[in-house]
Amino acid sequence: MRSAVKTIFGNPETKKIVEILRTEAVSAGVVLQEPSKRRKVSDARSFLIGKIVKTEHGEFAHVALAGVGGFVEAEKIRQLMMQPDEPGSPIQTLADGYVVTIEFLGSFKITLSAEELNVLKSEAKKSVS
Repeated sequence: MRSAVKTIFGNPETKKIVEILRTEAVSAGVVLQEPSKRRKVSDARSFLIGKIVKTEHGEFAHVALAGVGGFVEAEKIRQLMMQPDEPGSPIQTLADGYVVTIEFLGSFKITLSAEELNVLKSEAKKSVS
């Protein structure tokens, strides 16, 4: 199942479909306005990444994103500092925001504004240092 989900969401056609659905939702009035027009940095969702700790099972950090929390492998935290759309990067560009995939026990995807992505990258950098 995990590989099927990765295949589906890794496909550029899936991104196009999501963008079409988002645009239609905005024009139909289901979404009041574009996310970039209603979300400001001061209203940003909470992104917290704890320090990386070494255990007998590997290196991990506790991550809490927009109310979802769990432990993430250190290498996955380091990948959050990569550029969007770079090979191996968990960050993909989507219209005026980004889709970030973070693997807890399974994958967790969230759409972010540019400001929120900067906060997430900053938290990842603090965790690694």
